[in-house]
Amino acid sequence: MADTTYILEADALGEEVRELQRLANRLSRHHPKLTPQISGMLDKFDAGIAGAEPHAAERAAEAFARAFRALWLDAAGSEASSVYRSPTASETQRIARHHDAFGYERDLQPETLERRCRDFFPAPPPGWRQEHILFSSGQAAMTTALLVLGRHIASDGPTLRLAHRGTYFETRALIRSLPFIAEATFAQTADLVIDEPVCCDGQFHQIDTGKQLSASPCAVIFDTTLMGRKDGVREYLAALGAGGKQIVMRVASCLKLLQGGFELAIVGVLSVHTSHASVGGLGDKLRRMRTLTGSGLHLVDAIALEAPWVFDPNHADAYASAIFDHNARLAYAVQQSNTRFEPVTHPAFGGGGAPFCSFRLQKGNLEAYDALDQEIAAEALRRRLNLVRGGSFGFRAHCYEIVKPETGEAPFLRIALGRRGGWSCEGVIVMMAQLAGK
Repeated sequence: MADTTYILEADALGEEVRELQRLANRLSRHHPKLTPQISGMLDKFDAGIAGAEPHAAERAAEAFARAFRALWLDAAGSEASSVYRSPTASETQRIARHHDAFGYERDLQPETLERRCRDFFPAPPPGWRQEHILFSSGQAAMTTALLVLGRHIASDGPTLRLAHRGTYFETRALIRSLPFIAEATFAQTADLVIDEPVCCDGQFHQIDTGKQLSASPCAVIFDTTLMGRKDGVREYLAALGAGGKQIVMRVASCLKLLQGGFELAIVGVLSVHTSHASVGGLGDKLRRMRTLTGSGLHLVDAIALEAPWVFDPNHADAYASAIFDHNARLAYAVQQSNTRFEPVTHPAFGGGGAPFCSFRLQKGNLEAYDALDQEIAAEALRRRLNLVRGGSFGFRAHCYEIVKPETGEAPFLRIALGRRGGWSCEGVIVMMAQLAGK
């Protein structure tokens, strides 16, 4: 390891190296049978970064992260495959020694993971009750919440009046596909409001969630997927007061920021906050609907999510903080030199954060965006930056894509800087600032 001193001490990539080593050691303690393989992978990792130039050391870190992820997913898959989806009595006993047992996988109750969520999300203020329910995705959590609330709070017979304040296209499509929902123009006339406190449609928007305090709908759902743990829900509950009559829910898709960039399993958390007896049993109704719709976790996903860093608040905060910092720096750098894109918007300009940046050309048809795509790819290659085309965010590495909405809105460039600091992170920031000034 002597040859890697410049990486581990002087370069920001050292933080990534040390964190990957810590995660590997944590998994080794969690699953001792994997210790020999993990030790071998760590030795190979050390050899890959010894004396390597920064861009090559980053590739070694990415290769290790992918191999480490594959090792754990293989172990989780092997364990899950040892029992039937409707296990025998002996198989149920075997599952129960290590995991939440079930008689039929569709009715799996991931109570162990849900207990982790109690310590992961901030505790509610006095007078409020909180419970967390896991689903097979954030969208499954949102769908189930709408199905249950549609029967629970609809003020106009079978119709649920709903106002959606956000930009996520699949939430919009879901609302329009459910026949019992009528879209309300204003929050003041809605039974239910869905707020996305931070959202993006090519430009970033920050929703003033405090308006729901005076609008007083029966229920509010906050989609906090882009925000990490610091989402303001506790502060909203405190402002509402212990006697508040609203049902307050949080939907968080946990594939991105809350799994250390490994994408172990698609999972959505629905957090339910209530302060009054009239909604007793709401969590039971949601869990029952989860079983009926088959929108819960499969055993293999539940096992994969038992990785010790998942729903670890300290790890999640540090991980998200690094990603928010990297993307904030990119947004500021492009803004300062920008003559090519429309005015840059980003939550960082208002003290917030987001896990990616969005840029829209001042004069941009599809051909111009295709040319921009090729320009970025060529420049990244020339500068030896590890930047790949990809349509997501929250990874350890960095990616970009040209988004061409099928709904007809203007295209835009999205760049998602990841957790990994150092050579490519700094290089992409410099590159994009220079391209923005052309």
